[in-house]
Amino acid sequence: MTGVAAFSLVLVAVLAGPVQADGPGRAPSAAECLEVFASGDEEAAARASGELVALGRAVVPLLLARLETAGPVAFRRIVAVLGALGDERAESALVAALDSPDRGIAAAACRAVVGVRESPSLDVLRRIGGLAGHADASVRRAAAAALMATPSPDALPFLASGLTDDDPAVRATCQDAYLARRVDPGAYDLTSILLDRLDKAGVRPRAEIARVLSCVGDGRARDALLSLARDDDPEVVAAVLPSLARFPGEETVRAAVRALHSRDASVRRAAARSLAAAGDPRAAARLVSRLRDGDAGVRAEALRGLRALTGADCGELPDRWRREIERMSSREAAAETD
Repeated sequence: MTGVAAFSLVLVAVLAGPVQADGPGRAPSAAECLEVFASGDEEAAARASGELVALGRAVVPLLLARLETAGPVAFRRIVAVLGALGDERAESALVAALDSPDRGIAAAACRAVVGVRESPSLDVLRRIGGLAGHADASVRRAAAAALMATPSPDALPFLASGLTDDDPAVRATCQDAYLARRVDPGAYDLTSILLDRLDKAGVRPRAEIARVLSCVGDGRARDALLSLARDDDPEVVAAVLPSLARFPGEETVRAAVRALHSRDASVRRAAARSLAAAGDPRAAARLVSRLRDGDAGVRAEALRGLRALTGADCGELPDRWRREIERMSSREAAAETD
């Protein structure tokens, strides 16, 4: 049983109360629980799920047999219980359920498959990943959550496609999967996968993929990150600016300086952090003007940056900082002529 299945089993068993049986004190049979699954009573179905989970893996053959005749609602509930039980005998049935035209069944199957086997085969991951293009957002969310739950590096390409999904929950799940390092890249070239996804994104949302690319820190992504720093979406620009400090050069400094004058405060804050992280004292003069910024966060970032770049502390007064920077420049010029 995988960690996902174990957690699901405990959760269902704790939250669900007993199904009403015919006789006092008698626990309902598996067959009685399955009869409840065909009803529209969600509360009773939840209790039945708990009873079935409590009965353990002995009920798996019965559950698999009932799938053959179950209607869509009962089928979805049986799939969920099979995933919670985590018995590998159910794997082939659950994988087949991924192809169901019923969105509820397909979504339940995504979650259940990784409950049965934490690291599914490449073929199974490919089928889950194929649901990333499903028309229904709830199915895409379930597929993203399933891919996030597996430590298999084979999930990487499919997680990358979700980074530019139209649904924010899908994008957030895929982003978190990367940023939390839940997936070991293994033999995969993560930068190439992300750059390819970015190239295909078109006008789709790109803030999440920008954050992931920034965190990877691969020099091959430099040009892409510079391009994203000129994006029309302030969230994208703010996501990539801090990472540009890893790639010293005039272009990266110009990108950060340009962003200091953005109308968006989050972009100006990121630009100040980027200039400070670059470690070039010549950028200090650019930060002085932000000490009078209308956003307190920008002022704070500018002040931190000035202290880091100069080693001085002139408070929050721009004139004092200008004089200090002029003195530093004069000392440097004198040292060069000696």
